[in-house]
Amino acid sequence: MDAPGRGRKPFLDPSRVETVIARVNRLPKGHARWSVRTMAEKSGVSRSSVSRIWRANDLKPKRYVWKAEGKAILGKIRRARQKLAEEFLEKPVLKTGH
Repeated sequence: MDAPGRGRKPFLDPSRVETVIARVNRLPKGHARWSVRTMAEKSGVSRSSVSRIWRANDLKPKRYVWKAEGKAILGKIRRARQKLAEEFLEKPVLKTGH
């Protein structure tokens, strides 16, 4: 086993890494989702650092937002269908002679 203190030292401050990880769950202002570039700009780290942090922690912000948006859209569709069904049931059904 290697002696402690051997090898390359971490380049990024752990507080910046925590900031990047914490921001993934909050949407950026003016954007629909995080990109590597917007995260790097807001966090003050390089794009490659953001990419490495996301990869190391198995973070996929675009996927998370899509799921959240998808659930919201499905909820709207369900509510619209429910409303149409209620309106349909309230109207009298006219039978034709055929």
